[in-house]
Amino acid sequence: MTTMEAIREADRLRPNSYPAEDKLRWLARLEARIREEILLRCEESPGTGEADPEAPDRTLTAEEPFDEMYIHWLCAQMALYEQELESFNAANALFEAVFGSFRNAYAREHRPKSRVKRYF
Repeated sequence: MTTMEAIREADRLRPNSYPAEDKLRWLARLEARIREEILLRCEESPGTGEADPEAPDRTLTAEEPFDEMYIHWLCAQMALYEQELESFNAANALFEAVFGSFRNAYAREHRPKSRVKRYF
């Protein structure tokens, strides 16, 4: 899924007036979170990402079936900024569930980086 595909799907599910630049920035923030919390903790992690994290045609990290987390993330961000807390809580709960499943699946498939034990 690309960033624009995620944005189009979120806009279809939750019509809004937010510009694409805001949504690209939200997706870049989520990609940074995925990189920091999941990818960089494994030995075989992919590169650090493309030069422009807000590129509209950027391919997002999570593939099917986990790519739906991007749509839930965008819907949650829109609800948050519209101060619709019930809607935010519902969308965020769906996002966190899929994000957790992605994190667990990635951890099962990739070896974590070894930790250096220090004895002081």
